Amino acid sequence: MALPVFSQNAISDTLSSQSGDFFDRLSNQIQNKQTISTEQLSRDDIIVSIAGNIGPDQICLSLGDFKFNSNWSIQSDGASIVYTGQNEQELDFFVLCETGGKLRETVQFFPLEEINENYIKHCPQLDSDNKELACVVVLTKSVPRSNGNFSYANLLFFIFTIVVLFPLLYLLRVKNINLKLFNLIKTVFLLAVFVVFYLFGTILTTLVTVMLLFFFFVQINLSIAPMILGLYSQETHRLKFVVKIVLVAEVLGLIASLIFITPYL
Repeated sequence: MALPVFSQNAISDTLSSQSGDFFDRLSNQIQNKQTISTEQLSRDDIIVSIAGNIGPDQICLSLGDFKFNSNWSIQSDGASIVYTGQNEQELDFFVLCETGGKLRETVQFFPLEEINENYIKHCPQLDSDNKELACVVVLTKSVPRSNGNFSYANLLFFIFTIVVLFPLLYLLRVKNINLKLFNLIKTVFLLAVFVVFYLFGTILTTLVTVMLLFFFFVQINLSIAPMILGLYSQETHRLKFVVKIVLVAEVLGLIASLIFITPYL
């Protein structure tokens, strides 16, 4: 009888909805070291529901693209993966089960970003003589888990708001009505995003980080546009200086937000 093929396409709802519990059950909280092993996976309810009573020697762990991340390490035979970073991670996995000797052929039918031969070439289960059911478990997501506290992205935005709010209000003194409109839009947008960050900053970490990136991009464009149009030509040197200070703060904010969003990419 041909053994079945199981993939994340069939179990994505289970893994996505239980990834937090999945990680909690499989992680050893020893200082900052967190380990997931095939021994633990073979006993886990989720893996058992996928592959039945499979032995740990027929499961292979892979870091996927995270093999380039210094916070993650793996045993050469894929028996365990270890996270040594500072923050507890929210994880997702891609799981594929098939006859060990057919796994290499089966991989080509799935998206390269989820699984490819480079991810699992270290797995001893891929031997062509292996007639048993084997599973490869590939790490596809590792991002800091929200702990109910404000993130660095939130703190960055709150500090930015304090720094630029009064300069923006000062810029409303400009004579040009079009400049007043630009600065009024910037001020209202700043206050609106501030409210969103305050209300949802602790529960929508990824979303507010993306919003932070979008916010600074829009604000920089609203600062540069009047300069290109020459709307500040009739304004005082003091007003022009304040505009430059606000623009510099926005550029620094954009750079910082790019750094904050990198772990989610």
